[in-house]
Amino acid sequence: MEFQGFHLVDGKYQEIQPTTYGHLWSQQLKLYLGVYEGKLRFFTARNELILSSEQIAEQDSLRAQQAEQEITRLREVLRKQGIDLENI
Repeated sequence: MEFQGFHLVDGKYQEIQPTTYGHLWSQQLKLYLGVYEGKLRFFTARNELILSSEQIAEQDSLRAQQAEQEITRLREVLRKQGIDLENI
């Protein structure tokens, strides 16, 4: 996938030159735009990929699952020590 960007200078459009990574800087967004895994994506000024909303949701779901597993593990530890969480 290839793409081009332009910006308006003195009433004329000028092509935005890509970085060595092939990213284009958006002055309005203060972000780079580039292709990652075949999709147009945003990158920070330090060329770090900004996660998509789907990726953020996946990470949140994984963290929630890990937290639930840790709660289950800790409850089992307390149960083995004779601590009944229902009567605290």
